This record gives sequence, C-alpha cells and structure tokens, in this order.
Amino acid sequence: MGLVLSLAMVLVFLIALRVAFPIRWYAVAAGAGAVAAAALLLLPGASGGSTVVLLNTAGIGWTVGVPVIAVAAAVWPRRARSRRIAPAPGGILGPGPNEEDD
Repeated sequence: MGLVLSLAMVLVFLIALRVAFPIRWYAVAAGAGAVAAAALLLLPGASGGSTVVLLNTAGIGWTVGVPVIAVAAAVWPRRARSRRIAPAPGGILGPGPNEEDD
C-alpha cells in the first residue's frame, strides 16, 4: 500500500507541474530530482547493501516506477487550451443585441 501511495504522490506532483506551467522543463527537473532521490536511497550502506530500499518486489517497483513515471509525465503532450471569444461590446461601446449597426 505504501508503494502505491508513494508512486501516486510522485505522479500527482509531476502532473501538477506539467499542468501548472506552460513549458515541460519544470516537470523534467522535478522528475530528475525524484529519480536522483530514489537512486540516492539505493546506495549501499555500511552493511554492503541498501539499508533503505530492500531487494524485494516493493523495492524493485520503487526503483523502476519512479523513472517510468518521471519520463511519462515529461513527455505527456500538453492539452491545447481553447481560446475564449470576447463578447461583442454593448452599451456605449457598440450596438446592443437588439440594435443594428448603422
């Protein structure tokens, strides 16, 4: 359960950066930081192996999942925003809906 939640947090964070900013470099930088943090946790400790990430299914899922999510969030295409059409001026700026332009 913890692995699923931690990968979901990484995914939501990178998607939020991808949606919030018009360029993808913020998501790429954050993804690189997440991959670097995951790699740092994999470094061997005093016992010769990693003391934080174990060599089991969850550890392999974390090791593979973070880079996959980072790459997926970085290359995901940005949805085009629709342009809003300005309403026709009315009142003193132009003819109203029931008036014709002379």
